[in-house]
Amino acid sequence: MGIKGKTLIELKDVVTGEVKQYEDSNMVTNALNNYLDTYGTWGASVFNDYDFKKLPMWRTLLGGLFLFDKTIPENVDNTFMPAGVTMVGNGSYDVANSGEVTEMGSFNNTESGVQNDGSIKFVYDFSTQQANGNIACACLTSDIGGYIGMGNASGKYIKNSNYEMNTYQKNSYAGKLNSLMYQGSYSNGNCMSYMDVENDVMYAVNPRCIYYSSSYTEDVALHWKTTKKIQVLKLKAKVRNTDIKDAVHSIDAGYIIETYDIDIPQAILDYGASNDYVQVITDSINKNIFVVFAKSYQVTAGSNFYVMKIDSNMTATAYKITNNTGVNLNTSRNASILSMCFNGDYLWIQEYSGNYKLYGIKYTDSTQVVSTGFKVESGSIYSLDADLICVYSGYNKARMIYDAKNNTMKYINALDLDTVDNLLRLSSTKGVYLANNQGNKTSEHTILKDPRYLATINNLDEPVVKTASQTMKVTYTITFE
Repeated sequence: MGIKGKTLIELKDVVTGEVKQYEDSNMVTNALNNYLDTYGTWGASVFNDYDFKKLPMWRTLLGGLFLFDKTIPENVDNTFMPAGVTMVGNGSYDVANSGEVTEMGSFNNTESGVQNDGSIKFVYDFSTQQANGNIACACLTSDIGGYIGMGNASGKYIKNSNYEMNTYQKNSYAGKLNSLMYQGSYSNGNCMSYMDVENDVMYAVNPRCIYYSSSYTEDVALHWKTTKKIQVLKLKAKVRNTDIKDAVHSIDAGYIIETYDIDIPQAILDYGASNDYVQVITDSINKNIFVVFAKSYQVTAGSNFYVMKIDSNMTATAYKITNNTGVNLNTSRNASILSMCFNGDYLWIQEYSGNYKLYGIKYTDSTQVVSTGFKVESGSIYSLDADLICVYSGYNKARMIYDAKNNTMKYINALDLDTVDNLLRLSSTKGVYLANNQGNKTSEHTILKDPRYLATINNLDEPVVKTASQTMKVTYTITFE
């Protein structure tokens, strides 16, 4: 079934009463196909149970709105907001906003819904204080995606317990990796590297090669200081497909497809890293595994640490990184915190204490440093997409998006997301993440799907500029072929 639609934007001047109208048609992306894919063992339930049983899918899948300040290339594979674009406005089905979040409008229940000709209207009203600025693109998303948004400048939340990204997806199956990947009190999210969705396989560093302590269960014979190697396991993942003959609730040694023993470069061995401060960080977008070697839980200004990059061909390269940020950096390892992530050419890392600022270091040339000026406090940092970093702040339990192109940090309208901190993006599918349950020593993992996709893209022929003297009504009409 094909979907077509159009957008009508009406601006009304509250002083003069003048009304201006702008109308344009949209294109449909591959977002819905991608979102409904990747069932397998991990994520057969893609809807909140209540939504799935009680609500029409057109509302659940298309009941949210994004308004952006720049056009987005009309390509079916542009299924998420790129970096360098700012969300000016958003809306969600059946959600009213009194004005606390200045980007978000209110859903118009009276004018919305299924029409006599079978088409569906989504109507959103914005006050004079909401969604002001340049509007160049309008997109439909899921109802929960429209609620969460892609970052708002006001930094405030609408407290609606039915609209939380984690709650919306928590029914996804949590696969247990059991004794194969067990690493004592440390969550193995820090060793989980990336998934190849198309081939239903996962690559992970064997944590028994990384973590070594008498109180844990790691195998001393496999430890990196003994073998001078890092062991990477290729495992059956069953993300898209599963066999009815398989055991659903465990992944045992029979799920190892291949084992790679990769030599640690001599420069890293000579460096003398501490057992306790070696950790695995992924760049799943580019299918790279990074093993960070440090001597302490913090790298002081001017001192060095090492990174071992393992690419998709299982080739290792060593990079010496000098801390040129001028502050101490956080290299501590914690089950519930990822203090750094790799995104493209940059390592994004948190200041150890004090201001808790976010810094970017080009790992191939550590003289190139990005000082964002943004405080991230105690939490997790992970990649959403190229040049987009998501930060979870443990103190105020907020999610924020850092845009490296705009050097902006904005809040997401979602609460209580602290139950899952470490999200690793699946390498081949945008918006699908592997999340570890930080509190479970048997290493439960869940596939989470980001509902903030762009189901449609509607670039306006010319941008609309909304001011504080205007109200706005956005009517998005979709028809089915």
